[in-house]
Amino acid sequence: MTSTFHSTRNCLGLLAWAANKAPFSPMDKFIKYRRDWVANASSEDVFNAMVDRLTKDGSTYGSNACFRPHEVQTIHDIFETYCQEAGTEKFWTKDTVLKYLLTQVPESSKEGLKPCFDTIYRCIAYFASYPFPQAEIPRDPLNCDDLTRTLAFVAGRDHDIFTTNGVQGSWDGDIFIEHESGIGRPTELSREMIFRSLAPTILQRRSEMKILECPDFDLVDILVEIQPKYSDSLGNYARPQLFEMASRLSPGRPPLQSIEVCKRELLVLLDFLVRMMDEIQTSDSWGREEAFDLARELEFLRIELFKTTDGLLSFDEINNVNPEAFDHIQLALAVLFNTFLQTGGMGHVNNNEDAAYGTGRDRLFYFRSLRPT
Repeated sequence: MTSTFHSTRNCLGLLAWAANKAPFSPMDKFIKYRRDWVANASSEDVFNAMVDRLTKDGSTYGSNACFRPHEVQTIHDIFETYCQEAGTEKFWTKDTVLKYLLTQVPESSKEGLKPCFDTIYRCIAYFASYPFPQAEIPRDPLNCDDLTRTLAFVAGRDHDIFTTNGVQGSWDGDIFIEHESGIGRPTELSREMIFRSLAPTILQRRSEMKILECPDFDLVDILVEIQPKYSDSLGNYARPQLFEMASRLSPGRPPLQSIEVCKRELLVLLDFLVRMMDEIQTSDSWGREEAFDLARELEFLRIELFKTTDGLLSFDEINNVNPEAFDHIQLALAVLFNTFLQTGGMGHVNNNEDAAYGTGRDRLFYFRSLRPT
């Protein structure tokens, strides 16, 4: 009896020892990899993972990419055509971006683009560094990956990732398990992103600022999307589980209330966008109406903002004039920057291809080329 007991105990001990010495299972290896990623990933790792998330479909991220394969190729082709080279490095400067956009707008809009281009490029530079601050991690000049990440936001494709559907989940028998496969990012935050991108760069390092929102929720949103994922069905880290990583990578973000934009610069930008939308050339009556309506919305916004006090404007001051102000600006910028995704010219989308972009409100543009034919 005693012999049998000791034999059984020894056998169990041997099995336990073998289990401890056994190679890691694929799940064990993944869990270790994800833990190491959370502890050690750098800002450059975040940038690289963002490009993968924006351009690759499949189970890696559990949803479709922001860009279609032919659009990724178009971005690369345009980048190669206009890029400058220094040794093995290929890049775009501020002048390169202006040179390209001038080929996409009609002659009558070129003079309107130049006075507001500093503001437009400020927006580009903001999203090239996003979700990190330009002052701390500048991305200038731009490589092709920088340009790709930027276009996801300025061309309106971020809605393909930053859904507005709230918490998602799946059923396990009779139990509904909530998880964050999508951000559930409200429309208001997309408006804030556009506002922040148009504001002058905050020259101080965020680590030196006294008032910061911590953790940086823009960065947390990105981390939720780019975190390593074993499979679509495996529970992924929720936002609170990534707060510590976000705090390691960023000391926080400036509060929205601390940021202002120059009224004069905003009016000059609106003047260009109104003219640009009014010059959309299309034989499609629906497209003409959409372009005309957006131009009038932007024109009304410009008129109302002109009445405000000169100087700097806060988000709330602009929002009080028109709660949809930044929706309209974002739509117009998306029309301009979709020229990087569609080879037919501004506002163009091939009928045989997917829609140019989704705005989260099912409002899609199918304009023909803005340039005279």
